[in-house]
Amino acid sequence: KLALASALYPNCAISDPGNQNRRLDEALYITPKKPDASMHPTSVYGSAPSLVGATDVLVYSRLLETTKAYVMNSARCPLLPTMLLCAHSIDTNRACDRLLIDNWLEIQVAGGKVGEKIVFLTQQLRHALSSCIATRLASSSPFAPKEEELPQDEPQDKVDLPELLQELHVFANRKTASSLTPQELAGKLAEILESAVRYSTKSLNKSHALWQLLHPKVRGLGGSPSAMRKAMADARTIVTSDGQLDLVGLERLKGGTWVCRGLRFASLFDGPVVAGGFASVLAQHCTCKYCGKEMLVTLEELMDHEEGCDGVPASDSASTATPAPPQGRDAEENKAAAQEHKVLFKAKAQAESAKEQERSQELKGDPEDGVHGDPAPGLGSQVAAVSPKPQPARHENPDSHPLVISCGQVGALPLEFESVEELLEVGPDVLKAACSALGLKGGGTALERAQRLLATKGKPASEWDSRILVGSQGKRKK
Repeated sequence: KLALASALYPNCAISDPGNQNRRLDEALYITPKKPDASMHPTSVYGSAPSLVGATDVLVYSRLLETTKAYVMNSARCPLLPTMLLCAHSIDTNRACDRLLIDNWLEIQVAGGKVGEKIVFLTQQLRHALSSCIATRLASSSPFAPKEEELPQDEPQDKVDLPELLQELHVFANRKTASSLTPQELAGKLAEILESAVRYSTKSLNKSHALWQLLHPKVRGLGGSPSAMRKAMADARTIVTSDGQLDLVGLERLKGGTWVCRGLRFASLFDGPVVAGGFASVLAQHCTCKYCGKEMLVTLEELMDHEEGCDGVPASDSASTATPAPPQGRDAEENKAAAQEHKVLFKAKAQAESAKEQERSQELKGDPEDGVHGDPAPGLGSQVAAVSPKPQPARHENPDSHPLVISCGQVGALPLEFESVEELLEVGPDVLKAACSALGLKGGGTALERAQRLLATKGKPASEWDSRILVGSQGKRKK
């Protein structure tokens, strides 16, 4: 099996996690080039996809493309040791429990130093096997140099490597033949193929893989906005016009520490992917870590927003932003910033309401004049001076009110409003315009409008009660 895998690699496929919910003839397999390949009907795995488990990899001779991409002539092998023994490039994080195989397959190894140990054993056997093959080929050629004539380069010390990888670096970079006989090597390879290690796998798209490999923090560039934008520009140059990765250019840009041929340590970023990653051009739902605003943006648009966000230091950037609630500053600073933003928002809203009320009074006359119109003849002083009843604030153009504008930008009620009473202060016209901006029903009393708006606070549109949306019928009375 290892001989077949070595010869056929990178023609390999893993079972799609969703196959358990599909019919037998709809099972899909993920390959480095095709994420939705199918098994050829003549294959035994085509009629029994359950034979291929989560810890198996299929090596195949060719990919037949007709109406679908079909995997042909496949053989099942244990996934983890086969990929580590055959992969062209292996990148690890600093804990060595996450491995990225050939920039597309992520393997998460469970348990302490297990990942470091399995990498050490497989790479040691891999280099011993290469040395054995080179010795066998050299002995059959009359022009091959003798062993004492081969250059003996002393490897450099890598002080930042773990102990096992330091030993692997020394072993793999010395130009000496392996001390294992072919029979001993075959026995150790069989043992490693049958080893039991708990792990999980996940295929990555190009954008997510580049986010982990080219993040400025693993390349020693820091997390400043300029470093993030440089990483974004580098990622775009790596993706060729046909959508493939420039592997030579990518190897030059990777961070971490080079251990031996095909293995690089601490070259994976451990943080979550933000806004789809560096190479993504699709907008995704993100939350600003400073103001808590939910947006549908690309990574570049998120960085532009955070750099201009009120009260945010210019040195901070999107490198630490996550699609989760704000985590960039401590709780007291977040609370103080939110309170300050709330006060400024209310002051602006009150000033706008006062201006609208003054314009309304100028059009209707001064309400402090007492009796409006001439009193009836003969009543004289018996007619009491009647002042008009106070009316709620009316706005000539409610759509220009800060509340309506904020609702349209955030896509929900701003976080500054915490109660129905605060919403009632802006007046019924503004509440109706805010409901219209969010696609909510605008009828009923001002209290009902305020309650509908408050029901959207802090929630995505998918979680809103359908009864408050325009076009819903609500509950019918019997």
